[in-house]
Amino acid sequence: MKYGLQKHPNLSSIGLTLSTFQEAEGNKLLAGLNGKIIIENYNNTSFGSDYFDGAVALESFCHSGHSYQTLHEAHRILKPRSRLVIADAFFKAARGKADVDG
Repeated sequence: MKYGLQKHPNLSSIGLTLSTFQEAEGNKLLAGLNGKIIIENYNNTSFGSDYFDGAVALESFCHSGHSYQTLHEAHRILKPRSRLVIADAFFKAARGKADVDG
């Protein structure tokens, strides 16, 4: 969020987390920027339908179990023709292998 808001100061952003630590520390990092992190479950938000112009699930969608409920809620709160970007990265190594072959 911080990078995006610094690069595009006309944007505003709301981040969701269940972690009070992430909320507190994240909002410190966002001081002076047009963004805020709030405690809320992204499977069942308090936002009205067609509320957001876009959404990013960065290393978070995987924690929902890639559930239909999460996609349904994202669809509900996003305006028509807006975008949901999901960026979850996983690394899988061979069993018992501690490092990556180059």
